[in-house]
Amino acid sequence: MARGRRPSLPVYLGGLLLLFGLVTAALGGYQRSRNVERAEREAAEWVAFRAALGAREIDVAIELTMESVAAVAASPGLDALFTGEAANGCTLTFTGAGPFSGGHMDIIDAAGLARCSSRPLPSVIEFAGAAFLPPTQGSASVLGPVVDPVSGRDALVVVQAIGTGGVVAAFLELDGLAARLAESLSGPVPTTFAVGDGDGAAGAAGSGVIAAAAAISSIGFTVDASVQRAAALAEVDELNRTLLLGELLGLAALVAATLLLYRFVARPIERLGAAVRAGIDDDSADLRGGGPAEVVALAEDFTALRRTVAAELQGRRNAEAEARAAELRYRTLFATNPVPMWVHDVETRQLLDVNDAAVAGYGYSRDELLALTADDLGIGQAAGAAGHGTDDDLARATRHARKDGRLVEVLTTMQAVEFGDHMAQLVMAEDVTEREQARRILERTQRMDSLGQLAGGIAHDFNNLLAVMLGFVDLALPALRTGAAEDPERWGRPLSDVEHVDAAGRRAGALTQQLLRFARGEHVQLGPVDLNDVLAGLEGLLLQTLGSPHELGLSLDDRLRQTIADAGQIEQVVLNLAVNAKDAMPHGGRLLIETANVDIEADDPRLASQPQLRPGPFVRLRVSDSGTGMGPAERDRAFEPFFTTKGRSTGTGLGLATVYGIVTSAGGAVYVYSEPGHGTTFTILLRAAAVTAPTLRPARCSPPAVGTTVLVVDDEREILASVERMLRDAGFAVLTAPDGPAALRLADAHDGPIHVLLSDVVMPQMGGGELADLFTAARPGTRVVFMSGYAPPLLLAEGRLTVDARVVDKPFTARVLTAAIGAAIAAPMVEPQDLRTDRPPTVRGRRSFLRLDSIPGSDRRASPARAGPAPSQPTS
Repeated sequence: MARGRRPSLPVYLGGLLLLFGLVTAALGGYQRSRNVERAEREAAEWVAFRAALGAREIDVAIELTMESVAAVAASPGLDALFTGEAANGCTLTFTGAGPFSGGHMDIIDAAGLARCSSRPLPSVIEFAGAAFLPPTQGSASVLGPVVDPVSGRDALVVVQAIGTGGVVAAFLELDGLAARLAESLSGPVPTTFAVGDGDGAAGAAGSGVIAAAAAISSIGFTVDASVQRAAALAEVDELNRTLLLGELLGLAALVAATLLLYRFVARPIERLGAAVRAGIDDDSADLRGGGPAEVVALAEDFTALRRTVAAELQGRRNAEAEARAAELRYRTLFATNPVPMWVHDVETRQLLDVNDAAVAGYGYSRDELLALTADDLGIGQAAGAAGHGTDDDLARATRHARKDGRLVEVLTTMQAVEFGDHMAQLVMAEDVTEREQARRILERTQRMDSLGQLAGGIAHDFNNLLAVMLGFVDLALPALRTGAAEDPERWGRPLSDVEHVDAAGRRAGALTQQLLRFARGEHVQLGPVDLNDVLAGLEGLLLQTLGSPHELGLSLDDRLRQTIADAGQIEQVVLNLAVNAKDAMPHGGRLLIETANVDIEADDPRLASQPQLRPGPFVRLRVSDSGTGMGPAERDRAFEPFFTTKGRSTGTGLGLATVYGIVTSAGGAVYVYSEPGHGTTFTILLRAAAVTAPTLRPARCSPPAVGTTVLVVDDEREILASVERMLRDAGFAVLTAPDGPAALRLADAHDGPIHVLLSDVVMPQMGGGELADLFTAARPGTRVVFMSGYAPPLLLAEGRLTVDARVVDKPFTARVLTAAIGAAIAAPMVEPQDLRTDRPPTVRGRRSFLRLDSIPGSDRRASPARAGPAPSQPTS
């Protein structure tokens, strides 16, 4: 509090004086109140005692009367009193009893005529109709109050029955009873008595009197006694007045003492304070004080203190200047550091200081952070105890918890420091969450690319084997069918066996196509696709695929955008997911397929987890089932090829891998969310179509001309033999070479024209693309057709083919091969225009890359293929 706002010493003394006066008044008032209460209690006890004495006296008088009446009733010779008309010579002595001032006793016959009385009988007194007639046999009883026929006053009557039918009755007059009780029982304070039915004391209470009542046991009445409250408390009031006078005198003495204290002590202190304030800027000035010796000594001590403090202040100013410089350095290195930093106590783990970056990074306020320990942020004891200067403990990765519960991955660097009187640790926590997420995404992408490379290599080798097998099967089938038609018994069984081989080979070819799709190398016919139309067309097939007791639900957005995709591949994606959902619901369930428009903004977190996505409009396809669900381990491997939870006899493990390959090849992304027992949801995001892509005209394939020469180049001898036979049977002239250099030598030695070069793409010594460049340079009119077990876009991405190359996929049939060669011959020698808006860069720019897998007469269209991400180069 500022000096001007503090109360002065007179105010303090006045306050103490007021406090003492209030306390004295309160204590005096309390004591006086206690005196009054005690006096009232004693007066009440005294009045109650007097009422009890009065009731006792009345009870004793009634008891004596009852004994007298009983004695009279038991006297012999009473029968003679009832023989005449009145009693003669009968004398009774009775003048009352105790506080009763008067009364009389009578002997009364059954007819109510008094036969004898303690009073002279001037005339016959009739008691006929009295309440005590006819008499009740037994001991004496008390009745009343009744009107005494003799005196006409209220009286109590004590009655005793006589054996002859009469009674002995003693009348006790009630008039003057209260006055006689007051005369005999009053003390120093005048007391008023009343005898009645019990309402007297109640009426007297609360009207300035102190009252009490006592019951008269023999008649059921009460004796009420009361005194005036003022008279009863007169003595204590005098005492209280004396106490109040003493309090006032004591307070007056205290006021006088306070004034003396202020005059001889407070005034000198005030003068000393004024001298201190006057010389506050002059450290060398001496302070002089007057008054008591203690005040003078205080002035001298204060002078010495001022000089000492002045020296200490100068030293402190110098230390503060150094501390400010150190604080500035500390703030520069700690407080303003962009990396979260804090200091915590080594023993208690309590945070001692935090910087602004820690406040912003963890979501707490500064006060909230300082109330936490290092363990509350997620730092374990081992990590928190580290960092005492050894190389092993300088940095470690861990997870910390923000205020909102979100975990962040941090790289902590710790160093032992002294913080005040604490042994502490300085911790720097660099947030590496995004870096770790990017690393995991990169690892997963590399793993998937490696698996794609492996799948592509397997598909290539397998396609070469299938090309040989299906090629010879295709050559053998016409002869077998002809033989079976002529001699079914001999050739029917071999024909059936070869047809089974052909069917198995084609199924194997379909399996390699799934591998190639996963490797992102399948041919795609991209164009605007309405997912709602695709799903509507698949509804019947989906219902048939699911079967009973499964349910299918479609929730389609009426304003759904078109997407850029291959409609056939989208159908395969939906069917693969539907088959997976059916297998996950063995006892029935519900499959829900939804479509919706979504927009991905630049700050959308999905962009970090899916690098191929770009901000913009998308179409969402969501497929949810109510099946058994998957745990974290299964979710992480769901899209890996050959991984399956269905068992070897049920699943191949390529369904979801194919979905992943198709979606990512189209520039989209696929997510899976699943929990055991709560079903699975696949969410697919596909780019929305901006413009409608043009459509290519169907390729028309002319039949191969007889005498057309085809040079076949492949490093697989079995494939060379198979292709040579197919082409010769179709009427072509065929030359064969096992590799590129051999083909060039053969061309140099051949005098005639070579119309078509049919070459494998991946070969040792010289690849198919290089061979085609050299060959067409020497023979410009030669058409080139490639054959490969790899997916053409994959070869394009590796630079093995150009965007305008013609490719026929292995394995192929004779009809497909001859159609491809016929199309190459029929095509004009000009470059077809690539109509795609996302055309990849051209390495060599002369050949059209068209998929020629249709047979002559079909209406399937050849479309530009789309290149997927490039895995590493195959080795064969």
